[in-house]
Amino acid sequence: MASNCTRQLKEMKRREKLKVDINYRRRSVAQSTECLAAKPKFRRQSYAPSQPPPIAIADRLEKQK
Repeated sequence: MASNCTRQLKEMKRREKLKVDINYRRRSVAQSTECLAAKPKFRRQSYAPSQPPPIAIADRLEKQK
């Protein structure tokens, strides 16, 4: 009786977890599409500086002379 009860409890918990997982996946997919839409802007800011690096500026000045 007791083992049967625990087995049912485990089964219920597993089902709950699966439900949560499915909902989480749906939500995370929706979030990831939003993130993908927003990411390139941030990426450009963080990786490509608005000013060229100082070496490039120095090279340009050398070429002008």
